[in-house]
Amino acid sequence: MKIQKTYVWYSIIMWILWSSIMILLRVSGNAFDVQNEQLFFIIRDVSKIINCISLIPVIPVLWLFALIYSVKNKSRKYIVFNVVSILFSVGLWFQYFVTHIVLILGGV
Repeated sequence: MKIQKTYVWYSIIMWILWSSIMILLRVSGNAFDVQNEQLFFIIRDVSKIINCISLIPVIPVLWLFALIYSVKNKSRKYIVFNVVSILFSVGLWFQYFVTHIVLILGGV
């Protein structure tokens, strides 16, 4: 049960971090049109740290252990959460990564 709770909280924290960076980026502008210079440079620096954390495969490893544990214990709600959350995590991470590359670094 500790693995499942760790996975849930780690996923939620990463979702909040990714989403907040993407939302704040809409307010501050991007590499092509900086609207709020101080906020943009803070977002750029924080985004680099979050990007490095995101490249460590913690979510897939925790997901695998949590899924095995929930299937073993036949916990239906956690099985559904694990399947939906990995799809959501991959989609949100991909969007965050593309946002970081294109809008923050200014390159493709």
